[in-house]
Amino acid sequence: MAKTNETTSPVPVTRVRKRPSRGAKSGPNTTTRAVKLRVKEVARDLIGAAAQGEHRSLSDFMIAAAREAAVDSTLSRTVFELDPARSAAFLAKLDAPSAENAQLRTTMLTLSPWKMK
Repeated sequence: MAKTNETTSPVPVTRVRKRPSRGAKSGPNTTTRAVKLRVKEVARDLIGAAAQGEHRSLSDFMIAAAREAAVDSTLSRTVFELDPARSAAFLAKLDAPSAENAQLRTTMLTLSPWKMK
């Protein structure tokens, strides 16, 4: 339950703890806020094992994973609009056959290491 400020109306007070990151100066990007999550034990163990495998704390691992998911989600919703002429040119480039690429051909014809006997 949120605490209230006794000198004013009962409005929830949000506590923000400012802690500079390692080696960084204080500034607007150093403010941290708590996020509480309820996680099933199986999921927590899996996340913990993954974090340990990367030699990171559980918090650091979860923050990085959540941030990456947020960036991916945001970028997947990015829309750009083209006028009809630019749209036709863009589609023509997509539909055009690719140029000959000897290195790509070699790569595609090489057997995968796990398929080699």
